[in-house]
Amino acid sequence: MRVGNTSRIHPVNYAKSKPGLNVSPELIKRRCAHVIDLGALRASVGPLWESIEEAVQSRMATVMSRRLSIADCYEKLDDTHYLIISPSAEMEDGALLAVRVACEFLKSLEDKCDVSNLRIDVVERITSDGMQSTPIHMDRLARLVEQAQVTDVIFPPHLRRARAAKPIENDSGRPARGMLRPSYRFEPIWDAHKEAITTCLCVPDEIVCANSNLQVSLNVKEVTLRERTNLEVRGILTGTQQLSKKFELGDRFILGIPVSFDTLCSSFGRSELIAVCRGLPNVYRQYLSFFLTDVPLGASAITS
Repeated sequence: MRVGNTSRIHPVNYAKSKPGLNVSPELIKRRCAHVIDLGALRASVGPLWESIEEAVQSRMATVMSRRLSIADCYEKLDDTHYLIISPSAEMEDGALLAVRVACEFLKSLEDKCDVSNLRIDVVERITSDGMQSTPIHMDRLARLVEQAQVTDVIFPPHLRRARAAKPIENDSGRPARGMLRPSYRFEPIWDAHKEAITTCLCVPDEIVCANSNLQVSLNVKEVTLRERTNLEVRGILTGTQQLSKKFELGDRFILGIPVSFDTLCSSFGRSELIAVCRGLPNVYRQYLSFFLTDVPLGASAITS
């Protein structure tokens, strides 16, 4: 039911909830609990909902298992609401995770993510009846979609006009740089023991940052942690595409993927890498080799 005009109560039967489902005040304060609302999708399909509901639940469960890390938890609250708890997320990372899950789910149904059907709430507090949540405004959702580097997105007309008029701003009020458009190259690595090239390292060749008014080339050192993580995830996908082409020709090579120390040390970075690797066909995983980069002095002593 609605509480005022902005918040709602999601009844939760804690006795029947999954083990590990624990929304503490600390997690709420850090914005680690979000609710994905499929109400707009249900309204758009109308009477067809009953015939696709089982498939919807199955696909959502598949996306959750692929996207969530072992530390995360989700719960189906009712037919159209799914709670995601990400205890290790840092503030905005929880919302970004929910956006990625929701967008990937919508794309699994229609090949594109229609932002008009995107509804995500942030849990504000626990009540005797359940959890009270507040919907994230559509303008902020659009900004989160851009920050998450989601592809194949359809924005509502009013947001398309706003984005064309000026770049979307980030949370600090500064203009956002827009989506990064990287290209990749493959660097051969010589194996001295086998006296052959056995590994090809997939690295960003050129990174173009584009918004409605500007295109700027960036160095990999100039990007944020989230952008760096997205570049490395895209590197895995680009590399495995090339690997699949070699498979078709009956050839093989070890695909080298550089992963920065900062990415691996952040919960956001680890969850993204795990999610993309889980989504790869098993046959390719044995040909992946990860190279840790940008390790600061003394890091081995800290992590050992």
